[in-house]
Amino acid sequence: MRSLHPARGNRLLPFTALALSLATAFVAGCTDGDGQASAGQASATVPASEDRIPPRMEAHAPHYRAFPTPDSLAAYLDARSGAGVLVSAHRGGPVEGFPENSLPTFERSMGFGPMLLEMDLRATADGRIVVLHDSDLDRTTTASGPVGDFRMEELREIRLLGDENTPDGAWLPSLQDALAWAERRAILRLDVKRGVTPEMVVAEIREAGAEARVMVIAQGLDEVAAYQALAPELMLSFWHDPDRDGFLTEAAYEELVATPHDHSRYIVGLGSVGAGWSPELLERLRARGIRAMVSTFGELDRAAMEDGAWEGFCPLVDAGVGVLITDAVEEAARAIREC
Repeated sequence: MRSLHPARGNRLLPFTALALSLATAFVAGCTDGDGQASAGQASATVPASEDRIPPRMEAHAPHYRAFPTPDSLAAYLDARSGAGVLVSAHRGGPVEGFPENSLPTFERSMGFGPMLLEMDLRATADGRIVVLHDSDLDRTTTASGPVGDFRMEELREIRLLGDENTPDGAWLPSLQDALAWAERRAILRLDVKRGVTPEMVVAEIREAGAEARVMVIAQGLDEVAAYQALAPELMLSFWHDPDRDGFLTEAAYEELVATPHDHSRYIVGLGSVGAGWSPELLERLRARGIRAMVSTFGELDRAAMEDGAWEGFCPLVDAGVGVLITDAVEEAARAIREC
């Protein structure tokens, strides 16, 4: 069943009010996620693409990243570059008042440091791509039903839900909205869900001219090969774990580096705090220029978000892990600054 207007509360926050609130909060240096404006009535019309994008925040400018070409992005992400440890903000870094996979949430996360902003991609009924984690709209939006039952034109009328199951005022973004927002600002890490093909992803990236501000999450070496055949210029992020151990093994590393692909376009999963990861393989990847990712989901993220225990990230930072994949965006960014 599909519905654009389920009975989920009647508070809608106009986008302009949200943008003003965000600007006020960030210029003042607020980082506690309380930058929401008071609720009001929604606009009767869906704004044009440029009006759906949060304003650039002067206070965030030191953390913005812009690259003129895919080669310059690859050079920045080379493990031997001066970029240092980066945060990958899971679903954009949602916190209270800032929904997952929303442009205001992406903008908020940029206030803490240079980010890779992870976002989820789903296909619409008319073959376009929208930014949404679930296969249906019920959990996170003001509509209900499978996202694949809706055309993009219909989805552009939908808002994201805020706290207590009420609309927060942020629009459900299309991939084109997100790519436009990221221009001269951020690197997007695209988590491609079932039903979205490599051909669809590459076509939308090229439509926006966004090759120098994205990396695509590929599912294994076969997909890596597919993307490199379609768009060899793109950065790819992936895990190679054929034995499902939860971390990169010696055998998997040897298989990975033996591939004929362009390794300068790789970001590779090393493991997680829970499952383990190899410092030796980290060094071997870094010697090849391949940036390595470690996931901090689980106990480390929970301790950071509940108790502010940012120091728990310091061993990863001190080891020179290339990317911290985390829900605790603010705390991980603080560790990178202060460890």
